[in-house]
Amino acid sequence: MPPLICLFIGDQSDLPQIRRLCDELPTDSYGQIFIEVTTRLQVVRWSPPAGMTLTWLCRDESRGRGGAVAKRGELATRALRAWAAEWLPEDGTATDGPYSMWVGCSSSPLVTFEYHELRERLACEPEHFRGARPGSHDG
Repeated sequence: MPPLICLFIGDQSDLPQIRRLCDELPTDSYGQIFIEVTTRLQVVRWSPPAGMTLTWLCRDESRGRGGAVAKRGELATRALRAWAAEWLPEDGTATDGPYSMWVGCSSSPLVTFEYHELRERLACEPEHFRGARPGSHDG
């Protein structure tokens, strides 16, 4: 079986769940983790598993529309779109899976909208944490 291609996106509150997901990955998995935080002060020391790349998305260091500080979920949405454009292009040249995707940032309507757009393009449904209770997922 080919290695698992992963995408995990969340905010500071999703970090414990994303860490648990990483702990359960097969050793040959690879992919990206994006964590959106308000400020670099929220960045924590963490070494994800080999094959996984961690990117901290700091809202106070990135500008949103009109030059203002990026809105909650805006950087995570950009990351989700960019990842989907690379790995799941609409022209049918998507990389063969299997995929494991987990999308958090449940308080962001921007991320929720983008999650639903992505779900429409996939044969499988990525998980999207709604924040109701630990372990609660839509997908």
